[in-house]
Amino acid sequence: MFRFQSDRSPHLILLLDAISSDRTDLSLDHFSQRQIEWAIQNGLGPLLFRTIQGGINDSSTAAWRSLKAADLTIRILMGTQLEAVGEIIEACRGRVPTLVLLKGMSIAEQFYPESHLRLMRDVDFLVPKKYVPAAS
Repeated sequence: MFRFQSDRSPHLILLLDAISSDRTDLSLDHFSQRQIEWAIQNGLGPLLFRTIQGGINDSSTAAWRSLKAADLTIRILMGTQLEAVGEIIEACRGRVPTLVLLKGMSIAEQFYPESHLRLMRDVDFLVPKKYVPAAS
């Protein structure tokens, strides 16, 4: 059973272990309020929320609601970011011959269980140097 060893345990490693195993059956009882707050404050709320989806949990608790809010917030932000990327690509159409979306954003839907679980929010484009002013 997945449990944090103590409040001094490396929270990130333990949480990522659950995520990498695609575990969704954890109970909120496995986590202290301090650990839940730590996860939310460090951007890991959506990941933690995913790990408890299939567990036996009381959705009326403050912890559940906080994690759900963190998850919904990042879903909205990701949707807004995807819209912005689409607008950038559209604005560059006809002005920049080659525009390549690189790394995280381009693989979020392929390699993450859900695209909003990608922790980084940066967007990287590759544009031929002479077309950078047209893409700016």
